[in-house]
Amino acid sequence: MSSNFNMVKKPKKEEEDFLDEEEIDITEEKSSILDKDAKKRMIIFMAVIFGGLIFLFFILYLVSLFSHPTYGYSDIEDTLKEAAISYFKDNPDSLPADDGDIVEVDSTNLVAAGKMKDISEYTAEGVSCAGTVQVEKAGTEYLYTPYLNCGDNYTTIELAKKILEDENSIVTSGYGLYSMNGAYVYRGEDVNNYVKFSGSLWRIVKITSNNNIVLINDTGIEYSSQPWDDRYNEEAAYKSGFNQYSASRIREYLNRIYETKSKDEEEN
Repeated sequence: MSSNFNMVKKPKKEEEDFLDEEEIDITEEKSSILDKDAKKRMIIFMAVIFGGLIFLFFILYLVSLFSHPTYGYSDIEDTLKEAAISYFKDNPDSLPADDGDIVEVDSTNLVAAGKMKDISEYTAEGVSCAGTVQVEKAGTEYLYTPYLNCGDNYTTIELAKKILEDENSIVTSGYGLYSMNGAYVYRGEDVNNYVKFSGSLWRIVKITSNNNIVLINDTGIEYSSQPWDDRYNEEAAYKSGFNQYSASRIREYLNRIYETKSKDEEEN
């Protein structure tokens, strides 16, 4: 039996090294090409994403230009109040001069003065509103009360008027709300005169003839060491103070308590 063998000459070491280097170069070249393609695809992908975001923002911008934003009625009331404060800051001579006096400014004047936009810019389409702000002088301060009238959709109503619009709320005997000399006073312990204000529970003591409400904190306030008023009274020639709440020390004290409580609630 015979066998045929093909004799192959073994390559020299230099030839083997040369072949390996060529293969390495080809591999590196392919890897470089792949890296370039991957970077190119990544750049294209990022460009598409970035372009899409720009297009989306542009569409949203166009929508915001042509859309009609609406506000809640309480937001519109706040807008009226802030506009009136700014208006009277520029026109201080128009403020009420005497304690208890009231002046009124309507939204058309506030719009004309550049303090706010027309109310129709804040409301939904088809809703027509009129707005006014009453300013009352109370001691050294001014109280701003906005009123918004949007027909059947919404009308600002004061708490005092809300209470008094129910004829059954007025009583002539027992516990409840009594009409006394043009004002209304709650008498008795078992009465529904609670109201929540600034995160605290209060009780209505009295509704004055001009619909102002006198409140007392239901949890009680420690002010036994705080006098009603201890300023020098020229008529009495003594530090007996003045029997007027709007100018009293106790009012200043209660306002400080309220402001401190409000700041604490905002920080929390």
